[in-house]
Amino acid sequence: MVPDIAREQGISKDSIALMVTLSGLSSIAARVIFGFVSDFSWWNRMVANGISLIILGAATSTVHLFNVDYFFFLYTILLGIVTGEKSFRNNYIKN
Repeated sequence: MVPDIAREQGISKDSIALMVTLSGLSSIAARVIFGFVSDFSWWNRMVANGISLIILGAATSTVHLFNVDYFFFLYTILLGIVTGEKSFRNNYIKN
């Protein structure tokens, strides 16, 4: 989704490739961080999942308004963090 929208906005192929890389790296980092934090008793996994989905939904609804590379970079990092958190919760945490 992100590469197609970025291409429509006229962003270069090199920048799009960097965005995909940043998304993957932020997803890996999020899995490590959420894996560490979820061991604490004060961490509510369901609330974290709900908040992350609300943030991602708001960002996704405005992604068509982005016309600067930096906004796409921020969005792909956010996308990677949220997908990393959600993947971690779905794959490794049994409620």
